[in-house]
Order: sequence, then structure tokens, then C-alpha cells
Amino acid sequence: MVRHQHKGWGIGLAATVLFTLPAQAQSSPAAVCPDALGATIANITNHPRFERARWGILIQPIDSEQPLYAREAQQFFLPASNAKLLTTAAALTRLGPNLQVQTQFFGRGVAPRLNHLRVVGQADPSLTEAQLTGIAQQLNRQGVRHIETLIADQRLVRGPAIIPFWEWEDVQYGYGAPVNALILERNVVRINVTPRAVGEPLLLDWVNPETAMGWELVNQTRTVPTTQPEVLEVERDWNRKQLIVVGQLHAGAPSEVLEAAVPYPGQHFLERLQQILAAQEITVDRIQLLPNDSEAVPTENETLLHQIQSPSVAELLPEINRNSNNLYAEALLRIMGAQSVASGTATLKADANTADQGQATLRSTLSALGVDERGYTLFDGAGISRQNLVAPTAIVQTLKAMAQSEHRELFRSSLGISGPEGSLQNRFGETFPGKLAAKTGTMRGISTLSGYLDPPEYDPLVFSIFVNQSNLPHGELREAVDAIVTTLANLQPCEGVPAVENP
Repeated sequence: MVRHQHKGWGIGLAATVLFTLPAQAQSSPAAVCPDALGATIANITNHPRFERARWGILIQPIDSEQPLYAREAQQFFLPASNAKLLTTAAALTRLGPNLQVQTQFFGRGVAPRLNHLRVVGQADPSLTEAQLTGIAQQLNRQGVRHIETLIADQRLVRGPAIIPFWEWEDVQYGYGAPVNALILERNVVRINVTPRAVGEPLLLDWVNPETAMGWELVNQTRTVPTTQPEVLEVERDWNRKQLIVVGQLHAGAPSEVLEAAVPYPGQHFLERLQQILAAQEITVDRIQLLPNDSEAVPTENETLLHQIQSPSVAELLPEINRNSNNLYAEALLRIMGAQSVASGTATLKADANTADQGQATLRSTLSALGVDERGYTLFDGAGISRQNLVAPTAIVQTLKAMAQSEHRELFRSSLGISGPEGSLQNRFGETFPGKLAAKTGTMRGISTLSGYLDPPEYDPLVFSIFVNQSNLPHGELREAVDAIVTTLANLQPCEGVPAVENP
């Protein structure tokens, strides 16, 4: 059972002032001297509300190894989506910004009848049904009317599609969708949920009815007055295509869209492609899914008929770092692993896992950039796993390495940006437009923010702020993190710039 993160959970600020911010951290702040930074931050982090929470913080001038402020900077914390900084930095460095992968369509036979059509996937996370429709239309124009066997070949990405290091609730919803070689529409199905009159069940309908092939939708919901709470939950039977929607919404509230992860994405891809071909008057006798550990299939006399190019690595990065797309991050990790094997820079045993190879490539790449391998342990590429452990020092080392990279501008521009038009506008508004580029991270009891900051009156900074092990609502954690960043934005040079270690 999964609780739907409903009505902007984790997006708005707390409704009341949680603690009195120091003058330096308010909207019209006074200047902050470096030697007062420790006391100013302590006034925020040592508030009684956070007495049971853990803070990990490291702040450095971007061109210096001397920390301006450090608190448990070498200790391990759960990074949440800040783990994506490690994944994207390694992938951009190893793969380069221009790499694209292909979804290839190989045919055997001649029109109007093909012995088989084999679709080979390379984990393009952006593949859409519209693109598959375009391929089917091209086949139709080439005179293809019949395919004996439609084959989905996902052997280039080995290992389980459902990530074993994610919790049960994570793999139910769209944000925890499985990752395989043939991803279609982000491996999710979508349901519109609309309130009706009080006491009546909510109206459930598929966003795209054609994707609901064979799915049974069980409605256990109701419409309630505004005096009652709103919640939506999904229960799923993994042995059959059944989604049970449970919960309630207020009468008159806007519709919600629920996204449920597809449990068997390879089979889903095949069935949906078969439908798309049928719509273009191309019949298919049988479908065949090649598991990622299956033996090779005969490819003699095959012809490459069509292929779909993925976005470049440069185009994938903002979707990962700015929009925090978990599926894209996990796909990029697997692309990195597969490409390392294909290029001969790594070897892959027959029973090896492509995600594991991606992690090995990530570690070797970051080590070459000067990131201490002892500063992190990752079990995924997106940061959902609660087994991940990262020290603020590892994040800062990564950010500084990328600031010295030939890809520095591309990497920085992939992050969330402050300002009225930036993706962090809800957090920092017009306080320091364009001066902050950072990656957010949120999980229950966790808030993280790491990135680059250019204070108007001080040298450029790189920082990483983690707060873990809290039972406070995310809005309260985020308010405190933002207060620290606002304090940093008001730094000014003063006599003496000591490093501060706050216990």
C-alpha cells in the first residue's frame, strides 16, 4: 500500500514560523562575516525542534580547499536525490555530452510478410508511444502487412528491472517504476481521479485507455467534505493486472493523476507495440520476450529497418538534476555500464548486472576526478534506496571537480536555478536570482540541498547540506536548510576568515 503524495506534499513552506531566524537569514538581511557564520548556522540547526536530527554540512570557497564551515562533513548520511549528482557527474564525464543510444528495429524477411521483427532496446528512458506509432506507419508505407514473430530483445541491460534496493512502497508508484532495456512511457500507467458529490465514489478513468490493456481497476474511494482529510492509496496484485485505488478527496477539488508502475515492462512494451502495429493494419502472429539473460537469437539475414535515437546525455541531465526523474537516473546508470562494456573499458560476465557495472564505472570515474571513494556507498543511481550512504565531503568534491571540468557550464545549468524564472523559485523567489544552482533531495525525515552559490559580495561557494533522522514535516526541514543558504548569500569579506567546525 502506498500513500499518494497528495496536494503538493513537501512543496510548500510550513504555514507558521517555526523559529525566529537570525537577522542575517531573513528576507532583508544584514551582512554576515565569515567569523560569525558558525554561530549564525548554529542558531538555525541547534533549534530545539532539531535536537533529535542529524546535520551534515560542508561549505567551501570554490577555489579553496579550506572549509568555511563544516559539521560532520565526513560522516555518512542518507542523500536522497543528491545521489543523482554523483550519477550525472560520472555519466557526463565518462560518456560525454553527445552520446545517444538507439532503439533498433531489425527485420527478417521481405514485405508484405516478415518472419520476425526484433526490437533491441538500450534503456532509452524517453521512448514514447508516438515514436512507436511513427515506426509502425513507416513499416506500413514499406508494404509490411504481416509479422510472424514480434521479438522484444532486452539483453543489453542485464539484471532485475525492479530495483531490489528500493522499498515495497517505492516500486508501486510511477516515481519508482522499473528500469529495463525497453522503456515505454516511463513504464507507468496513469489514472485520472475526480471527486463527485459527497458520499459518492471518486470517478476513475484511464488517461490513455489503450494502455490499460487487460488491467482491472477496483474503486474503493469516496468523495468527502472539506472537514475530512484527503488521501489516495494504491494497492496492486503483482500476479495479475489489477489496481485497487483506495482513499478520498474533497468534493469540488481538482482531479488528481495517479501513476502506477508497470510490473512487467518488457511484456507491456511487446503488447502495446502489437496494438500499435495492428492500428496500422499490420498483424502479428506471436510475441516473444527475450529475457536479459537469454541466449542469442538467430540474426542471419536480418536488416536494420529503423531506429529511434534517444536524447543526448546533455539533454538527459536537466531531467535528472532539475526535475529529479528517478527513471532517467537509473537508465543513465545502466547506459553507463553497458557503454563501458561495449567500449572495452570494462568486462561483463554472462551473469553480471548492468547496474552493478554502472556503479563500478561511476566509482572509477569519480575517483579519477579526485572524489574519495570512501566518502560514499551507493545502491542505486537515483537516491531512493535507504541503503545509500554519502558524506557531504563526497558531494562537495564532486561539485568542485565538475566546476573544473570542460563540461562545467553544462553540468551547472542542469541543476535547479534560483530566481523568478528558475526551478527553485518556490524556495528562494527573487532573493538572489541566478546566483544559486543546486540539487534538492527529499525523503521522509530527510532534506538535502547541494550546489553552487555566488554571493553578491563574496567569493563563489560550493556547499552540501544534509539533515537526516527527523520526524518533522519536510516543510520545516526545508525552511531551515533554506535559511542556511540565505545566510551564505549574504556573506561579505571581513577581517579573518577562519574555518569553523561545529560539533
